[in-house]
Amino acid sequence: MRFVHPRFYSTEILPGVFRIRTAPLIWFHLLVEGRRAVVVDTGLLPIHHRIDRVLRGAGLDLSSVDTILLTHGHLDHNGNTRHLVQMTGARVLAPRDDRLHVEFRYPYTGLSRFCGWVETLGAGLLRIEPPSVDHWFVDGEELAVWEDLRAVSLPGHSAGHCGFYSQRRGLLLSGDLFTWWTRPRQPPPWFSLDRDEIWRSIRKAAELNPRYVAANHGFVADPQRQAEALRRLARRAKGVKTH
Repeated sequence: MRFVHPRFYSTEILPGVFRIRTAPLIWFHLLVEGRRAVVVDTGLLPIHHRIDRVLRGAGLDLSSVDTILLTHGHLDHNGNTRHLVQMTGARVLAPRDDRLHVEFRYPYTGLSRFCGWVETLGAGLLRIEPPSVDHWFVDGEELAVWEDLRAVSLPGHSAGHCGFYSQRRGLLLSGDLFTWWTRPRQPPPWFSLDRDEIWRSIRKAAELNPRYVAANHGFVADPQRQAEALRRLARRAKGVKTH
């Protein structure tokens, strides 16, 4: 791994796979292949200058970004999408089952109402509008971007939360399937819809047997340690009764 800027807001966790901080405790990923680049989630705040600096280090620029992939529609993953499309002209691909989240229209209930309140407040204060989506993909769909990425439905955190898996790399971009602050765990219940569904998604992700995992929240960047964390959670999930 190497840092690409002295401020340490970006780390190349694997060749051509960059982890970029968009706000405190919030990361997204930039995938570079040849002269093309893919952004996986866009963060909360406009950070195109950070993407541009990382790309320039690889001999590219913002015009190289041709695709934006969304793991789900929560504001901290989708808030910068519309702005980034304006800067790059990239197409947007998002999970069909998460459409109401992506469009900021999901009818939250229970504890997750807190998530809805935060998103409504944040979108209003930051004047964020939902993006236009060029393609709504489904579980198992081959996306024909960055080598061999395939969409993997991993719901529970949001209705259509997903990850992206590269068989060739053995890499799973896992979105908010789990977090790792003091230890690997599910995301907080007030930001999630169904904890039982998340356990099932954790088991499903572990069955892919990824060598590397890249998550969006946590202090640990090492993708091999993240993969081991997923396996640990999957072993724990086997003992959890779900409805």
